[in-house]
Parts: sequence; C-alpha cells; structure tokens
Amino acid sequence: MPSSSRSPHPGPDPRRGAATGREAAWTAVDAHRRDLVQLLATLSAADWTRPSLCSGWTVRDVAAHVALQTPAGAGCPTRWWTRLGAAG
Repeated sequence: MPSSSRSPHPGPDPRRGAATGREAAWTAVDAHRRDLVQLLATLSAADWTRPSLCSGWTVRDVAAHVALQTPAGAGCPTRWWTRLGAAG
C-alpha cells in the first residue's frame, strides 16, 4: 500500500474492517484536530498574542504545544498540520 494512503496511526487499517476502540479514539482525535485548525484559522494577529488560560502562555504558545503533539509515524509536525488543513 503506498505510504500516502496509510493511516498515520499504528494498528490495523480501519478500512479493512470494524474500527477497534483505539481506532475510534484516533478518529475522534483527528476530528478534534481538524476543528482546532479551523478555529485557529479565524484568529487575528492580535488574538495570537493574547494571554491564554494557561498562566504565562499566549494563545500562540498553547497552539504550538498542541500542534507539536503529532500522531506516531506522521513525520514532521509542519507537514502533518499542512496536510490536515488541506484535507478540510
């Protein structure tokens, strides 16, 4: 199977049968990450520098922290987020 069509998550390919609990969890994580990308795309330049609810962290700091936690095997976080954003 070409690498571009593989799931970035370890485990069985969910297209080959019923999703396991682990696969269902990763599906939910992916959906939440897509929602986060859409939310972050709406922020103004000023929004990125505002304090977050995490003491001492800006919105940009929190977004970077979340963004850099990529799935195993996804490669470079920048490429992963670019692909996720392009997937819509």
